[in-house]
Amino acid sequence: MKEELRNWTFHPSHCRIFMLGWIYTLGENLQLTYREVYSLVNGISGILWVFIWLMMVGRFLKNPFWRIALSIIGISAPFMANFFGHLEVYGPVYVLFLLYLSLILEYLKSPKNLLLAGLLVLQILLLRMHPLSWLLLPALVLAVFGKYKEEWQIIGKLFTWKGLLTGVYLPFLIALMVMYFFITKDYQDDRIILNTV
Repeated sequence: MKEELRNWTFHPSHCRIFMLGWIYTLGENLQLTYREVYSLVNGISGILWVFIWLMMVGRFLKNPFWRIALSIIGISAPFMANFFGHLEVYGPVYVLFLLYLSLILEYLKSPKNLLLAGLLVLQILLLRMHPLSWLLLPALVLAVFGKYKEEWQIIGKLFTWKGLLTGVYLPFLIALMVMYFFITKDYQDDRIILNTV
């Protein structure tokens, strides 16, 4: 399993293998059972999620009503059950998705190169941890384009609805479809029972 941690191919099944390899390695190094490792990782992830959520709500919302309401909604959301002892690998992924959202909002507020570098590092890590993180790429591309739209005129032309649709979203959608149907062939799941009545 340890070699899976060093395998950086981007395939949906490799994300699951990477996360399981990470849990396996952590369990071996800490001499814990897998149940204990999942509980530990998800407990720490839950604490981090609540901390990041409350920091984000406090930073971006000024109205006290919405601060309290969204704090309660975020902390009591149904998916929070993933942080309470489930044997799932989603805990760290949820935290990093929330951190990504927090960084992109902070970047939109004040575009700094350090935040952009953090988004890039986080994007690469998320691509390794969960296949849905491919859907975050347009946000990263637009963040980069937004920073340099004044200096590069072609990017300025891209920042229209038509430019975004034809220059960013459609190529991205086509690339994802090609990857899904022809490269990863992830629609061919061994668990599907075909030709049965």
